[in-house]
Amino acid sequence: MSKPAPSPVAAAFAEIPVVKPRVPCKVGAVLARLDDVAQAAVNGAIRDEDNWTSVEIARRLDSLGYPLKGDNVSRHRRGVLSKGGDACECPRLS
Repeated sequence: MSKPAPSPVAAAFAEIPVVKPRVPCKVGAVLARLDDVAQAAVNGAIRDEDNWTSVEIARRLDSLGYPLKGDNVSRHRRGVLSKGGDACECPRLS
């Protein structure tokens, strides 16, 4: 009797994914250019998802000469670098 073929779901999870190295994201690069007081202000807004949208944070930083898009801030909040799932090396904010 032959062994049944694995289900597509089981096959999709059969191999452990290769973890890509963590690299800086665009928001992290902007934060690195700011002084401690400015970093604290921006990080406070990033943590405050109830009052600050990713688009508004990006809009304000962009107006100050730090070109970002809302998607950059949103991915930073989630800890991913790109749609491909690479992880950013920025410390997680609590």
